[in-house]
Amino acid sequence: AAPTEQAVEHYCQNEWAIHLDDVMLRRSSWGYSVPRQEQVARQVAEWMAATLDWDESTTTDEIDQYQRICEGP
Repeated sequence: AAPTEQAVEHYCQNEWAIHLDDVMLRRSSWGYSVPRQEQVARQVAEWMAATLDWDESTTTDEIDQYQRICEGP
């Protein structure tokens, strides 16, 4: 399924997702299944920021952490 703001809100509010990688890889599998995954990750991070009241620094940190996870060891 395509990423939606409503889905992100659900994962954060009902499934205790607090990190971008949790939503992108574990809750939704969007990190594996959507085209333009980096753009999608940034959009999902923005939606999570609105839902979880992240500041700009936290949002940037979450995107950076997600990119490190995707790059692997």
